Parts: sequence; structure tokens; C-alpha cells
Amino acid sequence: MIEGVLQLLEGMSRRPGMYVQPVEVGTVQSYLDGLEAGCHFGGLHVTREIYEAAAASRGWERRATGIVWHMEAKGPDTTAIIQELIAVEAEAFRRAAAGRA
Repeated sequence: MIEGVLQLLEGMSRRPGMYVQPVEVGTVQSYLDGLEAGCHFGGLHVTREIYEAAAASRGWERRATGIVWHMEAKGPDTTAIIQELIAVEAEAFRRAAAGRA
């Protein structure tokens, strides 16, 4: 399952418009939340702790509202934020599959 999820995220990273419309931070976040929910039912659980560790490993602090606030504070454009959200998600899934936070 993890290889399929990582391939999906790699494809989304290359061409986000194939997965969401409009290509905006909010629609990408919604898609990623849905992916996590579906994977959870399939037995691949990304906990809050795992996601926080994945975000921290890439230099982001998570608050109740997520990590976008931190990205926006550092100044990258929307495209860069979307790419980073996908990268953090991929790292979280890798960690979940490995069973570590």
C-alpha cells in the first residue's frame, strides 16, 4: 500500500492540477486529508505525532491549524507551499509505514 501512496504523491507533486482544482493550498490540504482518512481505513495510520515529526524533520512547526502558517511566515509562494505540503505528507506516510514517529 505504501508504494502506491508514495507514487500517487509523487505524481501529485509533478502535476497537482491532475488531482485537485483549483490548485490552491486549501484544495491540496483537503485532498491530503482525504488521502490520510482513506489510508487509515486501509490500515496505514498517520497519527498527529507522526505528522508533526515529519513536518519537524523538514523544518516546520505544526499548530492546531496545521503547518501552512509557518510556511507563509517564511515567505514561499503558493506553488512552493503546495510542493512542501505534499513532501511532508510523503514523509509522514513513510514514517507511518516504518512504524515510527
